[in-house]
Amino acid sequence: MSSPLLLFPDTTVLINFRICEELHTFERLVGRNGRWTNTIARECGRKEVDLNLPGLRAEAESVLGDPIVPHGSEHRSIRGLRILMAEPDDHADQHLGEAEAITILEHRRIHAVFITDDSKVSKHTNVPCVMTWDLLGIGLVRGIIEPERVRQIRTKLLQVRRVHLAHIRDETQFERWIEEKLLSRRG
Repeated sequence: MSSPLLLFPDTTVLINFRICEELHTFERLVGRNGRWTNTIARECGRKEVDLNLPGLRAEAESVLGDPIVPHGSEHRSIRGLRILMAEPDDHADQHLGEAEAITILEHRRIHAVFITDDSKVSKHTNVPCVMTWDLLGIGLVRGIIEPERVRQIRTKLLQVRRVHLAHIRDETQFERWIEEKLLSRRG
């Protein structure tokens, strides 16, 4: 069986790596298996301005390539799923990326993993999700990134309130997590 496609149903992980100026590490972790959808490409363009992250879309595109675009009947399914995912006060485009990614995978029967920090995505699909910290853990195990740099990333993401996992926020648990990854590297 071939490696699964690494599909980005939202911008959460891309933004984390860009905030920390680690898209080169991101590229090494994702390789040529990473892809995104048209909605996420557009969202990256908006986030460049909203979050003052110039070059986010271009840098992501250099790693993820051309976006996957929905076809014909997928559009209706995307809108229907987006409505199911939405909360009453959500922006009209909120959850559109997730709905687009889920629909494309289901309609085309693509074997994939979602790369997202949004745990709500799993309520609407059985597609496994990989988060920022899962990728950084893989990077530690493979020697792609060093522990001190991961500590710096944690500090930066804590400063901008983008760390939601208790074992990463808690310094003692975080250091234990790093040690586990380093033991895996040696083992």
